[in-house]
Amino acid sequence: MLVRDAFVTPWRHRGLITRLARREIAARYRGSILGPLWAVAMPLCMVGVYAFAFATVFRSRFTQTDGREIPFVLVLFVGMLLFQLFAEVVQASPGLIRANPTYVKQVIFPLEILPIITFLVALFNASLTLLVLLVFHLFMLGLPSLGVLWMPIIALPLAFLAI
Repeated sequence: MLVRDAFVTPWRHRGLITRLARREIAARYRGSILGPLWAVAMPLCMVGVYAFAFATVFRSRFTQTDGREIPFVLVLFVGMLLFQLFAEVVQASPGLIRANPTYVKQVIFPLEILPIITFLVALFNASLTLLVLLVFHLFMLGLPSLGVLWMPIIALPLAFLAI
C-alpha cells in the first residue's frame, strides 16, 4: 500500500506541486541582476572553465570505440549535470521541513510532496544546463545522435533516489 501511495499522492496533488515549484523557481531568481538568465549564465561559465582547463591545460581526450574523438569537456559536463541534479536535491532535503513551517503546521498539507517540489526546481535548472550542453554539442560535433533521447530514462533511477 505504501508503494502505491508514493505515486498516488503526487498525482493527486499535481496542481499544487506545479504551483509551488513555479513559485520556488520565480523566488530563486527574484531580485538578482540577471534574473533567470543566471540559470543559463552559470552553465556557460562552467563549460568555459572546463573547456579551458581540460582542453588547453590538461589536453584530455575521450576516444570512442570507433576511433572518433569527443571533447572531454562534453563528457565531463554530462556527468556534472547529473551530479548537480542529484546534489541539489539531496542538499536541500534536510532543511525542507524547517524551510516551510507554514506548510508543515497545516493539518491537511501533504508533506511528502516537498521533496518532489525540490526535485522539480532542480530539474528546471538541469534542463537549462542540458540545453546549454546541447548547443555546445551542436557547435563542437554537430547534431547529437538519437541516443540522447534515452537520457531521461537513464536518469529516472537517479530521480527516484534523489527524491
